[in-house]
Amino acid sequence: MRVSLGGVELRNFEKPDEANLGGETFFAIRKFPGGTRSIQYMGADYRPITWNGFFIGQDAYQRMLKIGNMRTAGKPVTFATDIFSFPVVITSFYPDVKTEHRIGFSITLERVFDMRRREALLEDSIDKAALAIARKKITIYTAASTTATYGRTAW
Repeated sequence: MRVSLGGVELRNFEKPDEANLGGETFFAIRKFPGGTRSIQYMGADYRPITWNGFFIGQDAYQRMLKIGNMRTAGKPVTFATDIFSFPVVITSFYPDVKTEHRIGFSITLERVFDMRRREALLEDSIDKAALAIARKKITIYTAASTTATYGRTAW
């Protein structure tokens, strides 16, 4: 199976033996007297993708440096296989240099999501109303503080 990380095609012993996907789903659960519950979906979280491997060959050291540089840059890179592709950040990368042609490593990836679209995920009417009230208070506060500041005479 083809596996690449940030454009670097992983070879033989560099690839994970398995794809550890899946994760948790978060809910806000409110319990009320009488046994009533309000359950609100808060989104999915995915477990880290982690594996151990070996860089082997004449270019092992250069390949190790490429992955290490991706980690220190801290920017999302694409993790892709024949089946799936998604952005990740490298949260840990631990190479163990045995020789310049044989380097063991462990790596951990975290999936990246665009949190700017959080408002689009609000489906519960309570959440929508709370967001609208918060926005209105900010607007009212801004208008009131502007009037109070400019309408006041100097002492």
